[in-house]
Amino acid sequence: NQGQNLYGLLNRCKTPMGSRKLLQWLKQPLLDLEAINGRHDIVQIFYEDENLCKELRTKCLRRIPDLERLSKKVQRNRASLQDCVVIYQFIQRLPEISDTLKNSLGDQKLISEKFIE
Repeated sequence: NQGQNLYGLLNRCKTPMGSRKLLQWLKQPLLDLEAINGRHDIVQIFYEDENLCKELRTKCLRRIPDLERLSKKVQRNRASLQDCVVIYQFIQRLPEISDTLKNSLGDQKLISEKFIE
């Protein structure tokens, strides 16, 4: 049962990509202390700023398709016309998503460097 394991307890991800990334992190934890501390610093910023999390969820994450799944379909030559349209629409929205991230993050340089630049 998903709620009875660590993944089930921690998974509050809003996208399939986020859920897969969390599972990957749990199955393959970092070993490098500097990388662990860097990830912890980013998680702490999101943990401490509920408004930032809410804004990113409502303005960005809900508008991002499952790019991992779509890219695998393209790689396997299994992408439909609808898949291509979804990718195209996402690419068209990238500047808007980038601007939203920049505005939402404000002075959060650590996150800006990691996700935008």
